[in-house]
Amino acid sequence: MKRIWYVLVLILFVSLCGCNRTNEWQTNIKNSEIIANYPEIAIEAKEVSKSDGIFIIKNYSSDTFIYGLDYELQEYRNNEWYKIKYKDGNITVLDLGIYLSPGEEKEIYHNWSLIYGDLPCGKYRILKRFAVDKTEEFSCAEDRFIIAGEFNIEKHSGYLRDRNTRIRG
Repeated sequence: MKRIWYVLVLILFVSLCGCNRTNEWQTNIKNSEIIANYPEIAIEAKEVSKSDGIFIIKNYSSDTFIYGLDYELQEYRNNEWYKIKYKDGNITVLDLGIYLSPGEEKEIYHNWSLIYGDLPCGKYRILKRFAVDKTEEFSCAEDRFIIAGEFNIEKHSGYLRDRNTRIRG
């Protein structure tokens, strides 16, 4: 009977440890990890409002890159970038690998009012993680990097609420 009890406690402990992992975005990303002007990939704001935004990701290289739906927003204040906190603590993001082929561009939509709330007027940047697609070697850490795309929320930015999160390309 004691053996069954120990096994149950061990299973419970292991399952709780797995559920308590912190999100990579919860940690502070150092500015040295962010590539603001990467010549082979660009993130440009097409249309932004205080609640959401449409961005264009362009691949100018001969490599294929992989990125996901996750992102982080930062606000520029007092000559420094600050992470914007989630309005409800933690979030869950579907972990998809989206391919960006050589010469390709894709339009992405993010509704940040759900995660961050509406943003006041100011200067912001969106951070997205990328990896070089090397098929067999995909897990190499040196082939992963973060790209930033800057944008401004103007006084009269409207809402783009008629769109759902989607990718077009």
